[in-house]
Amino acid sequence: MAKSFVPNNQGDLRSFLDELDQESKVGKDVWSQNKRWDRYAELSRGEKIWGDREYPLFRADIISPTVGRKVALLTESEPIIDIIPQRGGIDATATILKETIKALWQAQSMQMMLDAIGRYMGAFGSGGSRVIWNPEASYGLGDIELPAVDPRTARFDPSVIQAYQMDRAQYIGPLESIRPLSELQALFPDKADDMKPSALTAIVGKAAKSGFWQGLKGALKTPVGMSRGMGRGGSGGGGDMGAVPRCYVREYWVRDPATDKHGSPLFPGGRKFIRVGQGDDSIVANFSTDLENDRTANPYFDGLWDLEWLDNTPDLDHPWGRSEVGALQYLQESFNRQGNLLVKSAIRNGYPIWTIPQNSVSPEKIRELEDLENFVIQHKIQQPPARQQPPIAFETQMALMQMTLQLTDFITGTGDMGMKGSGRTEVRSDQMLEGLQQAGQILVKAEARRLEAFLERLGKKIVSRIFQYYDDDRMLTYYSGDDTFQKYQFEHKKLVAEVRSYGLKEALKKAVDGGAPPEVEEIADGILAAIKGAWRDFSFKIVPYSSLSTTRIQRAMLRFQLASAMMIPKSDVVAEIGIANPKEKVREAIQEAKELQEAGLPPPQPDKKASGGKKK
Repeated sequence: MAKSFVPNNQGDLRSFLDELDQESKVGKDVWSQNKRWDRYAELSRGEKIWGDREYPLFRADIISPTVGRKVALLTESEPIIDIIPQRGGIDATATILKETIKALWQAQSMQMMLDAIGRYMGAFGSGGSRVIWNPEASYGLGDIELPAVDPRTARFDPSVIQAYQMDRAQYIGPLESIRPLSELQALFPDKADDMKPSALTAIVGKAAKSGFWQGLKGALKTPVGMSRGMGRGGSGGGGDMGAVPRCYVREYWVRDPATDKHGSPLFPGGRKFIRVGQGDDSIVANFSTDLENDRTANPYFDGLWDLEWLDNTPDLDHPWGRSEVGALQYLQESFNRQGNLLVKSAIRNGYPIWTIPQNSVSPEKIRELEDLENFVIQHKIQQPPARQQPPIAFETQMALMQMTLQLTDFITGTGDMGMKGSGRTEVRSDQMLEGLQQAGQILVKAEARRLEAFLERLGKKIVSRIFQYYDDDRMLTYYSGDDTFQKYQFEHKKLVAEVRSYGLKEALKKAVDGGAPPEVEEIADGILAAIKGAWRDFSFKIVPYSSLSTTRIQRAMLRFQLASAMMIPKSDVVAEIGIANPKEKVREAIQEAKELQEAGLPPPQPDKKASGGKKK
């Protein structure tokens, strides 16, 4: 019987989690350049462009629009998903899962989640998402949620060096957050009396790296008007508890090799610890000494971590990626310094210049000229002034600034490089334009494929959550692609019908092989086991590069040409652009054309230019 290396009392467990904190922090600080992240966040917001120089004449933010453009390219189009069954007899279940996930995608604002992850990646090099079940979501009905994870609030096992291998980690965490004390007390009523609100000095600089909490740094130094009467011995120091009691929370997922007397793992999916507060006052809210009924066991059927990670530009040695803001910061500084020099030179060259012998004009008159934006040079009669032109011409400086902007596109891969260069570039059709743009954005395509692989890993866990938690009927809606919203009725019985049948067959087969009639409990256990393991029988797939709108347009045009040549059905063209019920839409179009013909009206002719034809 394997023993657990996780301590079984509160004090030792806190020390163990402290060790995880320290190990993960060292592993993260080696690669993530945490000290630079604050500056990267400021640059991504268009702040601190000039550093300590507060009043330049020229100031332009080129980083945030560049990163925003790349994020928009990656998230503009909703990817095409599919559910592939891994064995026979479950095709209807795969269809139900596909329709359910399509509706869930919009209900959970997945595109907004991806937008947030894209901005985290641009600023800090990586980001993540979690697939969690929130029983309070959807107004108490409960639902699957996929929040974006800020890399500043996450750490994990430093032995994992690739973002896509997070399931191999021996532990995940701490995942930091700030939650109301009342919410935690409701979740863990038996530990409610032991929970204490965290001081703001403990919160700021830990789980809250930006926004409102980061802005409290100055207020904490001079806490005028801050609430100081709420300090009930809170963790991390007394006083300055804020208007609402809140707690600093850390979440850990740890593998545990402990087995029972029969050799079966007690925690096949690992354990989950929720730590409230910090220091000696912190508690593990879900801790229990009863290992047979331990509340720290992974609650999900799949037994996987609920976190997936995505890096912006992969690194060979770590999963934290490389920041685009960090790569662009020196180009932006160079661009602004050149622009500031140009503006100052333009203003100075626009001034009327007076060369006046000394003492030939009264100081009052000179001040009057200077007040009128005149530039006055006083000289001795024997030494006339000589005005030297700057060594770099104005046109050269403008060319340097233009080159800097082109380099930003080159680094991020967002420039239409295929459309630039010497010689004549003639665009004859929309397809050619799209092709040139896509050829120039090869780095964006590579990142799109990594994003789609990340979504496939998330999708596998979404399938698992649907089987585990969608145990009642519900109405779901999603955008159908033809300017309407489609209603979808999710029915739990239909979802598990084929899986139940498979579980029943397996249970009966096992009983027959054992030579004894099956017991009711054995059949029930077989069906339950089939439902718990059903997520393994389906693959969540995304059509390659379908998250890029240029790819979707090209695929639709290609399918249109094939359909015109009668090599594929027209419904494939309609399906490609995301319209629901494509075969029904084609039948409606045929019926409409028939009615027009009966009425003696000519059918509408396709636009030759739109379909790629030549203009006459």
